[in-house]
Amino acid sequence: MKKQNAIEEISKLELKKEASIGQDYVDNKLIYGVKINDVNYILTSNKEFVRLEDFEKELGIKPRHTEVELSRIEPSTIINFTKNENNNYLSPEDLFLLIKLNIKEYVFFEDEKNYDVLALWIILSYCYTLFTHVPYLHLKGDKGAGKSTLLSILKNTCFNATMWSNMTEAVIFRYIDISNATLLLDEVEDLKNPKNKGLTGILNAGFNKEGTVPRTKMTKNSEKVIQYNAYSMKAIAGINDIPNVLKDRCINIQMAKKPKSVKLSKYINTSKEIVEKNNIIIQNLYIFALLYCNDIYKIYENMEIDLPECLSSRDIDIYLPLFCIAKFIDKNSLNINIEKSLYEYAENMSMQRNKQDIEENLSYKLISDLYIMIKENNVKPYMNNLYVNNDIYSYLNYSCDYNFSTITSLTKAMNNLQIEHRRITINGNKITCYIITIEQLEKLIDSYNITIPESMNNINI
Repeated sequence: MKKQNAIEEISKLELKKEASIGQDYVDNKLIYGVKINDVNYILTSNKEFVRLEDFEKELGIKPRHTEVELSRIEPSTIINFTKNENNNYLSPEDLFLLIKLNIKEYVFFEDEKNYDVLALWIILSYCYTLFTHVPYLHLKGDKGAGKSTLLSILKNTCFNATMWSNMTEAVIFRYIDISNATLLLDEVEDLKNPKNKGLTGILNAGFNKEGTVPRTKMTKNSEKVIQYNAYSMKAIAGINDIPNVLKDRCINIQMAKKPKSVKLSKYINTSKEIVEKNNIIIQNLYIFALLYCNDIYKIYENMEIDLPECLSSRDIDIYLPLFCIAKFIDKNSLNINIEKSLYEYAENMSMQRNKQDIEENLSYKLISDLYIMIKENNVKPYMNNLYVNNDIYSYLNYSCDYNFSTITSLTKAMNNLQIEHRRITINGNKITCYIITIEQLEKLIDSYNITIPESMNNINI
């Protein structure tokens, strides 16, 4: 009887979806938490505006938290949006150009495409929950290269942005889990230190929408494991390099000191002109995301974009949201081609990353050098596809700057690439040969997303 009652009970249940109250995208609607005079509200892209306490009852979506902590949208923006009075707001193209010129006025880049990427990244922060992955930014450069100025611009224009130089895990949990904050980390020089394992764990998990980090929380009688949301936009600034796992989640923005001939304005956070311009950008970004979130999501869902073929699967994850926004802005403009600029930027960055991987990673370098070796016939096989281990060892160590201490260490590296070896007898002597085929190396090149010079591909063996 009790079992039957339980079945009847669950058969009447309506499973409700949950939503973050900082920012979320649920049931094809973008959701923002709003706080005005200490009263909590929810605003959606469907022009629904309700008190947070009535959110579940009126919209059928359960909020994950009971209080909004960060919010920068103004009452006038909410009123204008819900009443369809959006004529005074900027077009997508004009908003993009305003954000781009705002960065350009204070920060120097020799390559114009950096400004395009940064402007798209700021726009993305207001609708990043549409996507399953987001790109981090790694701002790298010497002192005086403008990293702090750029972080200040990001802080004053990105969604719920907070900036930290000395941060704790607990603070990061709160700002991301409750407010979906854009996290800006300045002077981050020690992420490879084991002491920062907890912080790097949050950063590694948080570029994926499913990314959470578990922590225990004391209740009255026991400990309870809580899964905290780690998914948010993040920018990391510093002089030193960052761990490779985190680097794979970042768009690298290399910064350099400006030439003396280049004149930039001084960025003063408190100046009336800058404060007013920042507020115009912020309010227009809210309107942009609320009005066009579903159009951007359709581009994403239908993959209506062209991506550079050289992009790895991870590169696609981090660049795809920016391409979707660029595509949408271009479709609604006759004057700019942001998608082309982003295409060239992503292609160039991917090739640079590929070159760096080959230089830093033994497997990448070994695949590339073995391929060139066979194509150029630098080491002759004993017979078809059989290469004597001593010949390979000598060639790699003396011609390609490897430091294999023994042939055994080379064999281990070959085994990691699933390149097999075989013992054969020559004139009564047993020797070891590696079995290497050009087809096998081409599969490895494809798997590792290695770019081979075009001239190599035209060589016939």
